[in-house]
Amino acid sequence: MAPASDAAPRAATVAPPPRRPHHMLLRVPLLVIALVLYVCIELWVPNVRDPIFNVGDYTLTWVELIYLVAFFLAMFELLRVSQPGIDNTVEALLMLGVSGIILVLFVLGVAGLPACRIFNRMEFLMLLLISAAQVILAFLINARTLKRTVDYTASS
Repeated sequence: MAPASDAAPRAATVAPPPRRPHHMLLRVPLLVIALVLYVCIELWVPNVRDPIFNVGDYTLTWVELIYLVAFFLAMFELLRVSQPGIDNTVEALLMLGVSGIILVLFVLGVAGLPACRIFNRMEFLMLLLISAAQVILAFLINARTLKRTVDYTASS
């Protein structure tokens, strides 16, 4: 039997990286969560202006909770499109789709459709404005990160 050091070295093999499954749920915009939260709160809470809890002079109401959740989800969503060198136009288009759904629901609520009366509220208008601002910023951020990548690649 030959010692291990005399054996011919075998070629090193590198395993390919594990293939991640491409789930559609990973691409769903996070403002869908805020939309579902809004509907749940509107259906199950009798008065959305009721306080959830008080801390000293500060009161957190259901409306403020909706605003906070929508704002933070929109900011987290903007992180998704801010990766340099990656074209995240599809994610920005999905955000635009959710914003369009929110706009349609608001218009149906304002038009007086009985099934959509919960969308004819100031809280839902604020959700629409947050989603619209998010979409505009998503397209701007994606375009600027792609432009920087193209400029950097062209100069080197």
